[in-house]
Amino acid sequence: MRALEDEVYIGDRLEFNRVMYSHWGIYVGEYENEKHAVIHFGMFEGGAAFSKKKISGSASSASRKPEIRADPIRKVLGNFGLVRINNIRDKIVKCLDLGVIIRVATEMHRDEKPINYNLFERNCEHFVNLCRYGKAHSEQVDAGKETLLTAIWPTTRMICSIIHGHS
Repeated sequence: MRALEDEVYIGDRLEFNRVMYSHWGIYVGEYENEKHAVIHFGMFEGGAAFSKKKISGSASSASRKPEIRADPIRKVLGNFGLVRINNIRDKIVKCLDLGVIIRVATEMHRDEKPINYNLFERNCEHFVNLCRYGKAHSEQVDAGKETLLTAIWPTTRMICSIIHGHS
């Protein structure tokens, strides 16, 4: 952890391994009395000491709410133990100026406008990319859609052949 804290720069995208997916946050450095703060968006249980609630509830559970939070890296990391700096998207998209990245992330954290969480259109990776590049995007969602289409394409072709009388 100490090595990461020595290597991470303000504005970096942090990717936290969550076994089946990655959770993303934007590193903002010292923020709200926290030395190594990460601003991140997701569906969380309850609240955090410096979280900003975005809506009062969700369809799945009254205790799970979409929030933009500011937490120390160690808290976001939790028990999973794997986090990396991942700015690979910089190779294909120009990142915003550092001041803009931080302003966008902190303003969204402090804002009181409701933000609905949507796995496919407004998730943690969309949020981080909006902060860093000015445009929401999720490579995880794109990869998931591609995997799903690859998995269902043979079945779809077979059904179409049967319907149209081709075997």
